[in-house]
Amino acid sequence: MKKKKFGIVPQAKFINVGVAGVVFLTGLYLLIFPGQLNVTARYVVAGMCALVGAAKMLGYFSNDMYRLAFQFDFAMGLFMFVLGVLMFIFQSASENFLPLVIGLYAMIDGMQKAQIALDGKKFGISMWPLILGTALVLTLVGIATAINILKEFAPAHIMLGVALAADGCENAWVTSYTVRVRATKKNLLDLLEEDDNE
Repeated sequence: MKKKKFGIVPQAKFINVGVAGVVFLTGLYLLIFPGQLNVTARYVVAGMCALVGAAKMLGYFSNDMYRLAFQFDFAMGLFMFVLGVLMFIFQSASENFLPLVIGLYAMIDGMQKAQIALDGKKFGISMWPLILGTALVLTLVGIATAINILKEFAPAHIMLGVALAADGCENAWVTSYTVRVRATKKNLLDLLEEDDNE
């Protein structure tokens, strides 16, 4: 039996789950340490955005067979990386637009996860209703965070923290589950193909 080559899928999965944990912890940081979006908090979020962007682009270029978890990650990863760099450069301006941008990011990410759930249904992923449900929750959190700047019903750092924590949780579990399922199916297909060739 030939040795299987899985490219960088396991590494991309591990890195993306780890970065999702960083996003979650960044959200907790904003919730635990109340106050305005000071310089330290903005640097933390800027670094997180750049890290998320790099991890997402790595996932996109992995050889994941079905591309459920990573199918949108090149454009989103590039956006987040550029956003992080701009936040480092324009620190004073980032305080004003940060809740809006992160809110829109969480909203779009939630919508993408909803599509992943519907696509996953076609591949027989049994947990697709739960993925869809949590994706819709993330979408609503993102919308609430974005519109909070128009009619503030909660402090900006609170909404930002909730959005990041929710997005981190969603990305960690969806990536863990869907990439694991796809890797398993790929192994089975490789074995079948080798049996047919023997």
